[in-house]
Parts: sequence; structure tokens; C-alpha cells
Amino acid sequence: MNNYEGVFVVDPELKEDEQGKMENSIKDAIAKQKGVVENVEKWGKRRLAYRIRKKREGFYYLVNFKAAPEIVATLEKAYRLNESILKLMFIKKQG
Repeated sequence: MNNYEGVFVVDPELKEDEQGKMENSIKDAIAKQKGVVENVEKWGKRRLAYRIRKKREGFYYLVNFKAAPEIVATLEKAYRLNESILKLMFIKKQG
């Protein structure tokens, strides 16, 4: 298993309970793929560098997790289809 860092930019218009559900769905999706979530940081609402789907702001999450390399591609494909996630990026951490 490798260490990964995922950054999710979520639609800022989601209500607080919907944001909580989104956070839980991210954790659950990683766990379903036999990954281990180590830490989730909420960075809050921030201004985007450029518009994404006509939005100027996004709610940021940083997720640190361990998973097999093939799982990351599966997660990325699944979350690109989610309309509430404006942008996402996974990075393999060294060490």
C-alpha cells in the first residue's frame, strides 16, 4: 500500500449537512476499495484561481490515505462523475 494525498474541491453551495455527507462518502469510497483513511482536514471555503462550473469559490478537503495504486484510478473515475465535486487531485507521497 502506498501513501496518498487527495484534495477535493466541493461545491460551496452545499449545505453543512450535505458537506458532512460528502466527507463521509469520500471516506467510505476509500474504505470500500480496501484503503485506509488516516486523516481528513477541512480547509474551508476558499476562492478559486479560476471559475469552475461557473463557481468562484469551493470548499476544500485534504484527505491522507493508504491504498493500492490501482484503487486511486478507480476513485478518480468515480469522483469525476460526481456533480458536487468541482475538482480533485491525488498525489502519491514519498516515503
